[in-house]
Amino acid sequence: MRRATKPFHWLLIAALALSPLTLAAPTVQAATETPAAPYVFAATADSKGEVAVEFQYPGTLAAGQSVDVLIGSSEGKQIEYKGKLTAGRKSLTIKGLREGESYSFNIKVSHNKEEIDSFAGQLILQIKRDENGNITAANVQLGDTMHRRLATTGEVSAMLNVNETESNGSFASANTLVAGDDLFGKISSSSDVDYFKVSFGTGGVARFWLGAVPDGTDYDIEVYDSANTLLRSSLKGSNSDEIITNLPVTAGSTYYVKVKGYNGTYNTNLSYNLQATHSTTPDTDSDSYERNDTFAGALTVQNNNSYLNANLHTGSDQDFYRFYVPLRSTFSLDLTNIPVGTDYDVSLYNASQGLVGYSQLSSNSNEQIQMTLDPGYYYAKVYPYTGASTANYTLSLKTKTIPVILFPGIGGSQLMANGELTWFNLWDALLINAPLKNNLELVPACSGCTGVVQKNSGVTVTPNLNHYGLEGITYLSSVQLDLASYYRDLISDLTQAGYVPGKTLYGFPYDWRLDNRAHQQRLTDTINQALSTSGATKVQAVAHSMGGLVMKDYLLNQPAMTTKIDQVTTVGTPFLGAALASKALAFGGYNFGIPIVFDSTGEAISKNAPAVYQLAPSAEYEKQIKAQLGRSAYRYIDIWGNTTDYTHAQLNAKYPNSALAGLADTRHGQWDLSYPGVKQHHIIGDAQSTVTAYNYWEMKDIFHWFYLEYVMAKGDGTVPLLSANKPGTNASFYYSSADHVALVKDQATRTKIVNIVKGQPNISVAGIRTSAASELLPELTAQSLTGTPESFSNMTVELKNKKTGLTETVKFYADGTLDAEHSTASLQPQAARLQDGKQNLQFFINKFTDYDIVVKSDDGTEFIVAKYDIAETGTHDRYVYGNLQNQTSAPLTIRQTTGNTAVYQGANAVQGQPLHMAGE
Repeated sequence: MRRATKPFHWLLIAALALSPLTLAAPTVQAATETPAAPYVFAATADSKGEVAVEFQYPGTLAAGQSVDVLIGSSEGKQIEYKGKLTAGRKSLTIKGLREGESYSFNIKVSHNKEEIDSFAGQLILQIKRDENGNITAANVQLGDTMHRRLATTGEVSAMLNVNETESNGSFASANTLVAGDDLFGKISSSSDVDYFKVSFGTGGVARFWLGAVPDGTDYDIEVYDSANTLLRSSLKGSNSDEIITNLPVTAGSTYYVKVKGYNGTYNTNLSYNLQATHSTTPDTDSDSYERNDTFAGALTVQNNNSYLNANLHTGSDQDFYRFYVPLRSTFSLDLTNIPVGTDYDVSLYNASQGLVGYSQLSSNSNEQIQMTLDPGYYYAKVYPYTGASTANYTLSLKTKTIPVILFPGIGGSQLMANGELTWFNLWDALLINAPLKNNLELVPACSGCTGVVQKNSGVTVTPNLNHYGLEGITYLSSVQLDLASYYRDLISDLTQAGYVPGKTLYGFPYDWRLDNRAHQQRLTDTINQALSTSGATKVQAVAHSMGGLVMKDYLLNQPAMTTKIDQVTTVGTPFLGAALASKALAFGGYNFGIPIVFDSTGEAISKNAPAVYQLAPSAEYEKQIKAQLGRSAYRYIDIWGNTTDYTHAQLNAKYPNSALAGLADTRHGQWDLSYPGVKQHHIIGDAQSTVTAYNYWEMKDIFHWFYLEYVMAKGDGTVPLLSANKPGTNASFYYSSADHVALVKDQATRTKIVNIVKGQPNISVAGIRTSAASELLPELTAQSLTGTPESFSNMTVELKNKKTGLTETVKFYADGTLDAEHSTASLQPQAARLQDGKQNLQFFINKFTDYDIVVKSDDGTEFIVAKYDIAETGTHDRYVYGNLQNQTSAPLTIRQTTGNTAVYQGANAVQGQPLHMAGE
């Protein structure tokens, strides 16, 4: 039988041996007699616990007698062992045989250098291991054994020759084929024909097999008797194995095997494999799947639900089955109905024939392998540890694609108010955001408690769960514009990869205002639904932004469900919080990244929304920013320039709901210090300037005012790297230059996500890195205008790039709030409400890009104009230009040229005053 060669390895076990089979001692006999086999193969272990096969000769060798032992490799291409016993020696130790592989053995008995008898067959070293891989038992299985009389020493030499010798293109020039051995040859031209001759020591039936036929060829075999009469042929199509079975043969007669290419097909580089074996009885006991005794001959079966009934009819029979897994799947193999009196085991191999799993219970106990498999081809091998039987075993193979559940971040789920879409309903937003506030604003359920209820008790808010939860996360708005798409493209990618909505693909929209722990029961229901529908035993999650916190909280607080979670992929998750959430709570709101949502609407929704507090910087965030930037998330600078780094508790005190701030601390107390025992991948944006901290100035010159600085560091534009990069330990990290929302929309990150969920995380993707960016962020200049809300009413700021001529705008509504919808997104405008009720506008441009910035507002409006530069090391080069009045006839103009800023009222330059912190 063929066996594919695997890498050589040594085996360690406790001393275990096969109970030897008692055999008679050899005697010199006539050629017509069939002596009992005078040998024993047993598994042994040396003092180091290394498994070996021992050849034992129980009888006594007289002077002049010898026994030669030859062990051939799995495919007969090389001799693994040659040894000789002479008078006085009883055994040979054969090391280095690979477990589970079939070897051909040949034994020659000689007297005074004259061959007397020969024995041949197959042997397999079988080993059992416990669940930790420790070897517990070993055995040698023998099969296809035969005895033959060697007529000449030339036939012994032929045993050592495993390759054809040209020219062998006729009956007269036929090469010798030794029964039981593998021989390799080539059809090297369209006219090449190979002949071989073989004889058998006893009568019975023979099997002729031609395998390893090269791709693109079609070889056939024919068998002739000694009179050159055709007895039988095998003429299968393409490069299928050819086999002739149960051909009656006579002892000592010569038979010829002819190998030829059909229609002149040939291959000058690759060899075929030819083998002739013999049995005294017809081969009626093998199952219908034979010959599937090797990796190369494995029977291909379906990959989802296969039940096979087959047998191991000899001690050396092994059955191989090949199947394909297209997507990451849960896998179950069950070997049952194992015949009484046998001990069968089963192993699982990957496409490279590397062992990935096994089951080796004792006796005829049912065997089972359960594991998760990544895409690719796999082989299941059923083999006997002891015994063999013509009674069938039953093999069941089941692979089920692991479903994917998609989790959105804050603001990423469509929300229904009394069954009608409110978040995000485009028309509600255009009505000065009033319906959004009416439907989504929350209030405390009681004084000082962490529970919240609808401010408008007549409104019931629920997530959009249509189409298995996918509709509620595909687009953010009721109008399906490209700008409003969210998970749309990733859902399309996953369906094209083979995931099926409602079976292996689900969404998990949720009310993102609430405590991240509020969704656990529905998440359990969703997981169980996905498992029931798909038939898999595990699901996997892809979670964007705050969705990663929802999933992390679930894993930490539902330990019984972790066995049902295969892996989690987070995308831009703020594990330690994000500074922009502090802005939403303490500095006048945040629009959740949706341009037509007012900051004031975001503030109304956020102030009693537990989830927003859970997105604010945690105590661990403070530790990280202290370690990395040497400061706190919030730094106060008094009128003399003295600095005070606020503690986490002091920052919490600036938020409107202290109970929810305390609840967030409780949640992060668990999240930040614990890590779920589930395989995780984290995709992180690290190349965008991201608000990471604040400097809050109290100013006093001729009047009293306040001033805000944004401290930026690496991140995705929303989540700082120092937060996204701290989910815990034992995870795989990937980095992207995309911004926060683009992380689930960008082609490169989508491709990486699909590769991960499919089970191919190691495939490299252009634009995705396995280490954080080392390049410094570009230095920015922040231009700042501070004034009353009325000063900003209907104001427009025009920024003209002097190199490209492109004009960008920042616009405001009549109530003085930022009109992000009609502002140029690339300017990253930030609006904040300061402690004295004034409003601050800042926009950030590359320091070394030349701009003319013109403020267009009602005559007489006043602004405090300032600028500062932002580098990864912090803010610097601050200038304040005073309280300036804007006139149509003399508009405020800010000119940025080669990294320097100049401010004008009309044509008149305004002198700036430097601003320093104490110690600078």
